[in-house]
Amino acid sequence: MLLCLFFIVLMLAVITASGKPNSNFLLEQKESKLSVEIQKQLDEGVIDLNFPGSTKRFYAQRKFKENWLTNYNDAKQTWDAMLMIDCVVQYGLNHNDFHPNELLYSTLHDILERPNTVTIEKQARFEIVLTDAILSFVNYLHYGKFNPEYPVYKLDNNTSIGSFAVNHLIASLAANNFQQQILAAQPQAKSYRNLQRQMYLYTGLYAGDCYETPEADIRRVAMNMERLRWANINEASSIQINIPSFLLQFYHAGTIDSFKVIVGKPTTVTPVLLTSIRSFTIAPEKVVPTKLFIDEVLPGAIKEAGYLKQHHYLIYNDAGQLLKPNAPYLVKIKENPRRYLVKQTYACGEPLGAVGFPFLNIDKISMHGTPGKNIFNKEERALSNGCIKIEHPEQLAALLFISDNPKNKIAALNQAIAAHQTKTFTLKNAVNINITYLTCEVKDGELITYKDIYDLDKGLEMEMYGITQQSLAKK
Repeated sequence: MLLCLFFIVLMLAVITASGKPNSNFLLEQKESKLSVEIQKQLDEGVIDLNFPGSTKRFYAQRKFKENWLTNYNDAKQTWDAMLMIDCVVQYGLNHNDFHPNELLYSTLHDILERPNTVTIEKQARFEIVLTDAILSFVNYLHYGKFNPEYPVYKLDNNTSIGSFAVNHLIASLAANNFQQQILAAQPQAKSYRNLQRQMYLYTGLYAGDCYETPEADIRRVAMNMERLRWANINEASSIQINIPSFLLQFYHAGTIDSFKVIVGKPTTVTPVLLTSIRSFTIAPEKVVPTKLFIDEVLPGAIKEAGYLKQHHYLIYNDAGQLLKPNAPYLVKIKENPRRYLVKQTYACGEPLGAVGFPFLNIDKISMHGTPGKNIFNKEERALSNGCIKIEHPEQLAALLFISDNPKNKIAALNQAIAAHQTKTFTLKNAVNINITYLTCEVKDGELITYKDIYDLDKGLEMEMYGITQQSLAKK
């Protein structure tokens, strides 16, 4: 009897303190069961997640310990996470992508306030789904959901790229301002911030004031926020060429210099890409494709004596020697034209202008000047075969030259331009080029729209909205 009494007293000492249940002991028991259930559900893959690999990596680093379902008084980050997910429309995202049928405030209240009324299985599911929603939010803010270079499967499965969202979430949880840190995943370019502010006005402030915003404007802003997430624009030092606005902007030393450009026709589009300029050439030369030489240049030269000089063509033999062929020699060249190399010079006043700005790209487009200056007076300038033609290329060259190194002697550049001397200037620091396709932007608080010259909005709109879905906004 005394022995039984001893064991009873011992058990009471373990589970009570000062006449109250030992909450730490009970909490540890709950956490242990919840961790086991979290790992089980992730291993079995029973939940349809956007980023299952990333979600599992997040919990593996925590040894599958729960993150959100903590003590009610310590759940501020949990409520903050729920609020951000509730407001994703203000960031141009689709509320339906963030488990709206599972992440219910009523469920969270029950779990935190009356945990005994919610099964461990349901608690684990809520915990996992909320993590997936926040990781989705981070990835979609940073990379975009429809990024052609970083599709969702690559973000989830590639450990180097996919680690961004997991690491960003962990760092944000450790920060003083959780929401602010999560939102720092967004692009920091002013053009993006302006559109995000406009989206907030449309879907938050104006909606609360019963102000009706055209659905087309909401969609257009959301689509171009998505495109800017792909672009990764650096406004400290870079060149952005926006196709629909026919404008090149050079960001340097806190200044923006703008140049009109000509871009590709709808049948010969200028591609969206990210590359860089490492040099530019005054009075450059371009190798003429063999087919063009055989089909056009050679027949023209045989037919007309001044054809080569008029069009600035130079013919070299296979030993690299410059030739000055007469009519009989041209006929001989025609017998075996592939033995010869043809170049076209781009000196001042010639077909492709005074300066060439080469950059690597698989589409083999180039950026350069053009002698036809009046063409820049046209409002719509989708007129080229894909290449980008710049008004005042000499000014852009000078800005690049000085921005690269203030000690550069601008006189050397001006001398080469004045003398039409073929000379290449190499930059110490490569300058990124972003070729974008943005059909709207915000200027001075006003939404400015541009013609969708390549008809690309329809495809992205279909991806973001679908056929039957009428709005990104939460119903």
